[in-house]
Amino acid sequence: MEKKNDKLKTYAVKVFEGESMYAAVNGTVNEWEGKPTGYVLNLKLASEEVEKLKKLATELIENAKKDTEFKSASGTKVSASQWLPTEFMVNKLIKEKDGVQFINCKAKHEREKDGVINRVFIPIYDKDNHRLAPEEEQNLQLAYDAKIAVNLYMRVVFTNLYQGVSIRLKDIQLLDDDCLFKGGNGGSPFEPVKDADVDEDVPI
Repeated sequence: MEKKNDKLKTYAVKVFEGESMYAAVNGTVNEWEGKPTGYVLNLKLASEEVEKLKKLATELIENAKKDTEFKSASGTKVSASQWLPTEFMVNKLIKEKDGVQFINCKAKHEREKDGVINRVFIPIYDKDNHRLAPEEEQNLQLAYDAKIAVNLYMRVVFTNLYQGVSIRLKDIQLLDDDCLFKGGNGGSPFEPVKDADVDEDVPI
């Protein structure tokens, strides 16, 4: 039984394995209507990885619903009556196209510090868990169908436009020797991801 003073966890960092479908990371920045929108990775998941993600997302959302101190992005407390059904929020995380299930992971490509905007890069590791050299890492372009593992930061958020789990990309591991871009996104069926997503105003 949980104690009243126990802090309910509404975020987690977790590794998932899959295949890249659309990737704009490090060497490429996603654009929408001619404007850069950050890094985007559409990750194809096997059914067992989908279930693992759903289980974790369900746990985080249920914890947020139980947490009487949980606050929205604007700083106001969220009451139990304001929440959408958990299953609906979890299912929204799983996208599908032509029978393929995938998740959409994002990250910022720039950060501001002391009034200066700097480019940032996602850490990339090879299959032996060695980090790539800076030049390789910063110019990385993933091939379509590249087998990869991703380290994701998942957090429950509540805004005027969105409530559910935000998925942010932290790190990538290349699981085979055929992961790097070989031109044209290798027949990817996906288009660049529209930035006007439901969680666009969620702070990272």
